[in-house]
Amino acid sequence: MNYPQEAIANGVVGTLVVKAKLGPDGAVIDAAVESGPEPLRQAALASVLYWHFDRSAANTTQRVTIDFTLPDGNARPSQASATPPSGLSASGEPKTVASIGFAGLSDEAEARLKAELPIHEGDAMGPAEMGKLVSAVHAFDPHLIVWVADSQSGLNLVVRPQSKVPVRARGPVKQLRLLHQVAPVYPREARKARIEGTVRLSARIGKDGHIAALRVISGPPELANAAIDAARQWVYEPAVLNGQPADVMTTFEITFRLPR
Repeated sequence: MNYPQEAIANGVVGTLVVKAKLGPDGAVIDAAVESGPEPLRQAALASVLYWHFDRSAANTTQRVTIDFTLPDGNARPSQASATPPSGLSASGEPKTVASIGFAGLSDEAEARLKAELPIHEGDAMGPAEMGKLVSAVHAFDPHLIVWVADSQSGLNLVVRPQSKVPVRARGPVKQLRLLHQVAPVYPREARKARIEGTVRLSARIGKDGHIAALRVISGPPELANAAIDAARQWVYEPAVLNGQPADVMTTFEITFRLPR
């Protein structure tokens, strides 16, 4: 797994916890970083999405930890260490893409997505390429996942919607009724360094109105955890679709400003 050069230059280290959803053959079909330094998340995600577990773990959700540590006396390490469960293959060796399929998309959407993919049949794909592919797919539609199956002929990829797609809220989150809001605590180190900015978050609001999942879209890494810690305590009036409670996907921003 590659250690991001920018993170190395800034001395960013830490442990990330990644939740991985496995398919019927034990391959990771979707993953999300639950905690850890923001500058290291993309590298961790790109690696985990390429992992395969033993088939006994098929169709389950696993949590793995990945440690990024700068070796003593070496300012430019190239690797991070992962601690996967036993039975997991995480060699990261590039493999040939045998096929790329699509499911649950209209012909128009499939054609547009194909044109934007950075990976094509016959290309060699390793963790870095997998990360770029997943980023492109999520940029096109965050509800899509990349399913990976390893065969003798190479990797077989299928881009498809998640099994349960929440309703996407129309308009900004302020149009949803916020019942309980917690202000973020300004991180001490960020305050001392005079770091300001806006953290943009993607959130899934559960049927009970509580935040069920959060993902950082953009913003200063030093402020991201504080924004997440505050936002996960927010409570909304439950959304209703066709008379029934529904999950809602939305985005919102938390701004950090120092006193003038």
